[in-house]
Amino acid sequence: MPNKAKLNQKAILTKLLNPVFIAFDKSLTSKKSYIMEYILKPTDLPYLKDLKINSKIEGIYLKYLNLFIKQVETNHNFDLGYLKRNLKTLNIRVSLENYLSGNNASYWLGPNEIATRFNTELSSIFHELFHCLSTHITEDADYSGFSIGLHSKKFEIGNGINEGYTELLTKRYLLLDEWCYKNLVFLVSKLELIVGKNEMEYLYSKGSLYGLVDILKKYNTETEILNFIHNMDLFLKWDIFDAETFNIETVMPSLIYKIINFLVISYAKKIYLRYENGFITYQMYHKKVKTYIKDIYNYFNLSKTTNIELKRRINIET
Repeated sequence: MPNKAKLNQKAILTKLLNPVFIAFDKSLTSKKSYIMEYILKPTDLPYLKDLKINSKIEGIYLKYLNLFIKQVETNHNFDLGYLKRNLKTLNIRVSLENYLSGNNASYWLGPNEIATRFNTELSSIFHELFHCLSTHITEDADYSGFSIGLHSKKFEIGNGINEGYTELLTKRYLLLDEWCYKNLVFLVSKLELIVGKNEMEYLYSKGSLYGLVDILKKYNTETEILNFIHNMDLFLKWDIFDAETFNIETVMPSLIYKIINFLVISYAKKIYLRYENGFITYQMYHKKVKTYIKDIYNYFNLSKTTNIELKRRINIET
C-alpha cells in the first residue's frame, strides 16, 4: 500500500496536471481539424507563404502567426523589418515553467523564443509577437518597443510604457474585451494622444525609445520626460502584482500624481501650440484639455479621493 507521502505527491501531481489534460482534451474536440492544424506549413497560409519562417514552429502556431501578419500588414504604420528578420529563427513552444508560474506567455529576446502555458493562448501569443515585431539586439543593448536594456550596466528602462503599449496594440488589433495591464493601457493611450497614433506605432515597431523622447521634448523638458519613463517603470512593478487591488488612496498616490501631471501638462502644451499656430480656436483648445483631464479624473475615480493635494495639483475642480 502506498505510504502517505507518496499519496500526497500523487495528489499534488494530479492537481498540477489535470488542467493540462483538460485543456488538451478540449482541443481534441475535432480530432481531424486538430491534426490538420499541426501539419500546416507556412506555404499553406496566405500571409506566410512569401516569408522565411523557422521550420521548427508547429502548425497550430503558424495559424496564429498568419492572423498576426494579416493584422499588422494592413496597418502601414508598422515597419516590419525586424519582424521579418526575427521570424527566420523565432521558436514558439509550450513551457512547463510558464504553466507552473501561472505566466500565460513570455518572449525571450536572446534565444528569440515565445514560451506559453498552452498552445491556445491566442491573446498572449499576440502580445509576445508584438514584442518580436519590435525587437532588435546590438552589441551594446537590447531594443524592444519602447524599452532599452544596456548590456554593460545591466540596466533597463522603458518597460512600463513598453508593456502598456504592447498590450494596447494587442487589444486594438485583436478587438479584445479582456486584457491585462489595464491601468498601464489607459495611461499609454493618453500618452498616444500626445505623440500621435501613427508616429507612436511606427516608433514602437522600430524599437525607438529615443524617437519617443524626441517628440515629447516639444512639450516637456528632457528631465521630466525621463522621470515620467522611470515612474511608468515603477508603476509596472506594482501593476503586475496588485492589478486587482488598485486604490488611489493607498497605492502610490504620489506616483500616480506624477504620471498624471506629466501627461496633462504635455497634452495641454501640445493643444496650446495648435491654438497658437491658428489651427484651432481658444474654445476648442479649452474643450480638448478639459475632456482629456476629465477622462483621467473619471478613470481613477478621483471624485472619491480625500487627497486634496492630488486634486489641487492636477487642477481638477471637485
